[in-house]
Amino acid sequence: MLQQQVNDTALTPALALLPERMDSIPARRMMLATGLQESLLVHRRQFGNGPARGLWQFEPGNLSALGGIFRLDLTREHAESIALARGAVPTWQGVYPRLEHDDVLAAGVARLLLWTHPRALPSDPDEGWRQYMDLWRPGNPHPGTWPRNWSAAQRTVG
Repeated sequence: MLQQQVNDTALTPALALLPERMDSIPARRMMLATGLQESLLVHRRQFGNGPARGLWQFEPGNLSALGGIFRLDLTREHAESIALARGAVPTWQGVYPRLEHDDVLAAGVARLLLWTHPRALPSDPDEGWRQYMDLWRPGNPHPGTWPRNWSAAQRTVG
């Protein structure tokens, strides 16, 4: 199962580089559901030569979600730490090109983005969709696929 592989090879090592309180079943569920929604946990480069990179499809830019985790006091230190641990320059510019090839780094960035949401991690698919929309702000959302992705993530991590 692809979700289990990503959980084991990307999420687990990424979460080990972050504070213990960031690792939870709700966090893993949301990360897997979002990864499925964004890339099917397969595509590390956006279709049509778009700018998004990594399984969680982060775009470059100081005002992007990726730039945000390096600007916010809440996440900046953790973002720099995980970047350095993965051999990247600790800036969004240093991390962005590596997201396509480093799933652990991409998972760490995804977890830090989730950490910025003011509400608790979701326990149901409707709240999960709202938080996904708030944080990832997809240009072409596909709400019809979210329930399936949430269910797959739920089966993987409980």
